[in-house]
Amino acid sequence: MHLHIWAQFAGICRNLRDHAKEFRFKQVYTDKDLSAAINSVARMAEQLNKSAATLKINKHPSA
Repeated sequence: MHLHIWAQFAGICRNLRDHAKEFRFKQVYTDKDLSAAINSVARMAEQLNKSAATLKINKHPSA
């Protein structure tokens, strides 16, 4: 189970890195671009929070 969560975390980190690379090479940013990036990062953060909660529950079943 822990490996699955760490794999998920690594995937999310790769996605964040790819978003950063994409934005770094872009010359013009529209409100739509920024909104999409913010929403994407928010979704990834939500996934990380869920994974962290799962990890915490599995580590401390009494919690």
